[in-house]
Amino acid sequence: MAEAARVSPDTTYPCDDYSRYRLIDLFKELRLLMVQRHTLEYRLSTVLRELDQRDGLDGRPLHLASWIAHQFGVGYGAAREKVRTARALGSLPLIDAAFREGKLSYSKVRALTRVANSENEAELLNAAVRASTDGVERLVRLAKQRERMSDVQAMLEARSLTYAWDDDGSLVVKARLTPEQGAIWIKAFEKAESGCDAGGDSSGNEDFAARRADVMTEAFRETLTEPSDIKATGSGDRYQVVVHVSAETFCAGVAAETFSDTDGLPTIEGGAASASRDGP
Repeated sequence: MAEAARVSPDTTYPCDDYSRYRLIDLFKELRLLMVQRHTLEYRLSTVLRELDQRDGLDGRPLHLASWIAHQFGVGYGAAREKVRTARALGSLPLIDAAFREGKLSYSKVRALTRVANSENEAELLNAAVRASTDGVERLVRLAKQRERMSDVQAMLEARSLTYAWDDDGSLVVKARLTPEQGAIWIKAFEKAESGCDAGGDSSGNEDFAARRADVMTEAFRETLTEPSDIKATGSGDRYQVVVHVSAETFCAGVAAETFSDTDGLPTIEGGAASASRDGP
């Protein structure tokens, strides 16, 4: 009976007939197979990492993920993940050692390698050993969220706009914007360019970057115009005609409101009127 309880290979239990196993022996067999599975998966990752570091096969580049997918019927995404995980383990000695010793399953290792680095490896490993696979996945998602927040903060701190005068007198402008700021700039470019389509070079030979500089200069010029000037000139026309009419004529009415053109200037018959023409 004691001999029958052994899990190691013997003649007591046929390897292909688990129906004769006692319940406790089935659990022992399962534990042994799971340990062996972790060992095989670690060896597989080690071999994949070594292959990934090689230049290729007979001087030809080796597309390892594609080869695995083709040879073993594995989905390309799963094959690529195996190669990525194996490559990442090369720079994560603590997680690699825990994987080798069977303390971590491949599923946990795969998740950890998405966010682990030399700074947080020990902390993630301590949490992963005690957590379930689902718990490790949640831990990784939280770590990614913190990483994204850190990236956003770094992006905000890195935003800048600088300018300098070149030797030939040109102004050189350099900008680094957040995605939101960049989207606003792009919309401003597109709006300014569409507003100048009618007056653009019909031949299409004008350099696109040069035209963008022109339209943005005009857009900036408008921001420098005083609000009172905008109100007085309407759309900003350079020429305007101002007609002065006496109050008596305007209030009492005009018997004959006939307009004529004298020397290009309008006059009003039957009342005092004058016109002026202003230019730039």
